[in-house]
Amino acid sequence: MIAGPGEVEVPVFPDLELTIPDGQGMSWLQFEEVMHKYQSSSAGYGLLERMLYVDTKTWLPDDLLVKADKMTMANSVELRVPFLDHKLLEFAAQLPRDQKVRGLTTKYLAKKALAKHVPDEILQRRKVGFPVPYEAWLRNDLRNWVNGILRDSKTVSRGYFQQKTIENLIQRHQLGAAYSKEIFALVVLELWHRAFIDGQAGPLESAPTQAHTAVAL
Repeated sequence: MIAGPGEVEVPVFPDLELTIPDGQGMSWLQFEEVMHKYQSSSAGYGLLERMLYVDTKTWLPDDLLVKADKMTMANSVELRVPFLDHKLLEFAAQLPRDQKVRGLTTKYLAKKALAKHVPDEILQRRKVGFPVPYEAWLRNDLRNWVNGILRDSKTVSRGYFQQKTIENLIQRHQLGAAYSKEIFALVVLELWHRAFIDGQAGPLESAPTQAHTAVAL
């Protein structure tokens, strides 16, 4: 959904429930059913334990580990996740709540155990994850490439996107709004469609060399 101050939100996609064309995708209704299932099965636990349980059953295996495995394998690196050793995980799950989170300190016991071995600036720094500089790429190096894909007649003719909203999205992003991830997702969807639905032979549209170099670094 995209809307500025005082404007009515307009969906990027004409349909709210989207599935992959072969019918194997997950609609929002199915997603809610899955979440409800795990929330219900952990109903007897505290809020923190329920949150950790749902994350362990969904976000961890279906998002974080998938991305980490794909990215490391793509670079011939064998990934290991020692904190997910089943014995350690079972031990952590049984810890009292105040040993996991104390005040605003997360991973309390782990930080306490590592205090003599890891510098304080590492233990106490803010969580940053693995951010990708989408915004700078799409607003500068990849600007023309993105515009060419999202405004291409082939893309528009599919009817997947409400083109006026796409144009609005691109313009606002160039003016400073934070829509980089949305734009990137739309580009990836179109390239995926060309490769796996259209069966386009040969290489797809290549991004500028400078951007590829940035990814490698």
